[in-house]
Amino acid sequence: MKESKTIVKYIDYTIIFFSILFIASLTNSIFINQVGYYGALVFILSRYFYTKENQFYKTGLELAFILLVAAELLSSIFALNQSQSFLYMFKRVLIIPTFYVFTVAAQNIDRAKLLFNLFLLFTITSWVIYLFFAYDYLINSKFSIAETGPPIYQMIITTSELVSFTVVLLFAFVLNEKVNWKYRIIYISGFCISLLALLATYKRTGWIGTAGGILAILIVKRQWKVLAVGCIALIALFLFEKNESKVFEYSFDNARIELINTLETEGRAHDVFYENDTVVVSDYENGLLIVRNNEIVNNIKVPGAVSRFRKWKNNFYVAFLADKRFILFHKTGDGLQQIDEFISPGFVRSFTIANGFLYVNDSDSGLTIFRNPVELNDTLRYPMLKDNNTMVVDSSHIFFTSHLLEVKIYKLNNYLPSLEDIVNYQLDSYTSLKYIDNLIIRSDWSGTTVYDIRNNRLNEISTNEKLKAIYMVKTGKGKLLMASLNKILYVVNFDSVGSLTIEGEYSLGYLPGSIVIGNDKIITSYKVQGRLNSIFDIHKPTNFARFALWRAGWKIFKDYPIFGVGDIDLGNLYRKYKRYFDKEIHGHLHNNYIHLLVTLGLFGFIVIIFLLFRIAQLNNRIYSEVRDIPFISSFALGTIGVFFSFVVSGFFEFNYGDHEIITMLWFVLGFNFGIYKLALKQINQKM
Repeated sequence: MKESKTIVKYIDYTIIFFSILFIASLTNSIFINQVGYYGALVFILSRYFYTKENQFYKTGLELAFILLVAAELLSSIFALNQSQSFLYMFKRVLIIPTFYVFTVAAQNIDRAKLLFNLFLLFTITSWVIYLFFAYDYLINSKFSIAETGPPIYQMIITTSELVSFTVVLLFAFVLNEKVNWKYRIIYISGFCISLLALLATYKRTGWIGTAGGILAILIVKRQWKVLAVGCIALIALFLFEKNESKVFEYSFDNARIELINTLETEGRAHDVFYENDTVVVSDYENGLLIVRNNEIVNNIKVPGAVSRFRKWKNNFYVAFLADKRFILFHKTGDGLQQIDEFISPGFVRSFTIANGFLYVNDSDSGLTIFRNPVELNDTLRYPMLKDNNTMVVDSSHIFFTSHLLEVKIYKLNNYLPSLEDIVNYQLDSYTSLKYIDNLIIRSDWSGTTVYDIRNNRLNEISTNEKLKAIYMVKTGKGKLLMASLNKILYVVNFDSVGSLTIEGEYSLGYLPGSIVIGNDKIITSYKVQGRLNSIFDIHKPTNFARFALWRAGWKIFKDYPIFGVGDIDLGNLYRKYKRYFDKEIHGHLHNNYIHLLVTLGLFGFIVIIFLLFRIAQLNNRIYSEVRDIPFISSFALGTIGVFFSFVVSGFFEFNYGDHEIITMLWFVLGFNFGIYKLALKQINQKM
């Protein structure tokens, strides 16, 4: 008997060990997290088989879980890709027991508090580490360029939602928990750190989810005054958030730069083009602005938000839209006439016009060369030249960079790539790369370096340590204009041997979106859009892509309404249902509810809604019964907030299919039920 108790004790210790391993890695390592989960599950089952003691309780979600498995099974039977659907079903079903593992992982309240405190310790430590990397983004203006935070753990949108859960949970403790000042400082500090990390992810999905979770907590607590103040503050943020769009004109005399004109635009000045004393501003949703003498003389509307405008050849011009379409214009007199629209085969990363050709660099389908604006079908394809970010073309070479910091240079024969002659070079970092006259100019925060090409590699020939973090380089009037992330515009002499000499500098006070040099002028564009206002911007690429996915998803659902297409990757199916110019391909639809309508059909969708309803019921019942019990009531309140954060974020992201997020959700829900049962047991024992 004594030996039996010893074995059970060691099994319990092992369960706690794997539970701590699970908790420690919830926000930073999916592999270790799964080791913790399966380890705890195996030893909980081992304990049951050894003692015949059932530690599990009915939670009220069993019917919903059974129906969910049935919905997955039916959709897999009727799936367009049965093997993949059964595989995805298997993965989703296997993660559900996380909920039950953490209903029994803590055998008493003290152990539950230990697990919770360790959860806070490890989670907040993850966010402190994240903030360390985010600080680099802040001081180096990377948020403005990347429009995202540093992805150090997983996909940044996943990090954002995981942080949002922490923020919401700690908000409940700050609001509800009656503790001494030491613990209150800990909760407030953890909340502030997590909130800063959430802001530093720069992801609106996490922000919206957090707002939904906090709103739910305030409603449950009937904190109407706090809610009113919060709503007023949020409205004020939207109203007073900075939105600017300007075009600046500078005189440029040798190395001397002086601001002479400023033009405000109604849209967002993404880019400027200069020709014969005429400036064409790509004003995004406001179309093309024709500007002369700092006055708008014409506003040409286009069928989408326009981000760039360039001359092709003769009197033909192209505008590039945010939805990846090209609009072809023909110039007659002083007017521009839209004559056609066309697309490249894949997702456009960059394009350039050189040698009379339009070179389009698609990340997924390679290089496409349009040779004639009069005959748009006259194209050449190089599908092997894919997975590249930027591209530069001159008369003799074509230059690519990849997201892996790879540099690839091919020689051109008759202005077409010769795939046998290649320079392939790996860099460790850069903020910009420019290819000029067979020389590479590379910049980062340590300075700017010039390389030449010899023996199929890059060879360093000069460095200027004062030119730090150059992110844009333009040529004109025998000089280089270099814009830095420090908001300084340098005038640089670039001699025949590749030396860089600073001849002048000008503090812009902003990061230009584009720079052109014409005659004795420099013209720049500048735009800034508030991150909150961008939530409602239908032209923003991420929003535009979501609307495209949802539109196609609705069409798919109408063709497969009952059991859906199966729990499968939707990328190939989306290609069949999307509009011809929708380029961004995803395997999911960035929305839980539309995605589940498509994959599980109406039957599965109703099951999911039923499951969410039952979870909400369970959470509310638990809180109503423990609202006067310290710690347990705060966690129950936080669980309500976390659940609503998940539900609200699900309107803009397929977080149900994100392994890290659904694991965290099942953990919080299960732990909430587990400590609730411990509280009831404690109350019954006292009675």
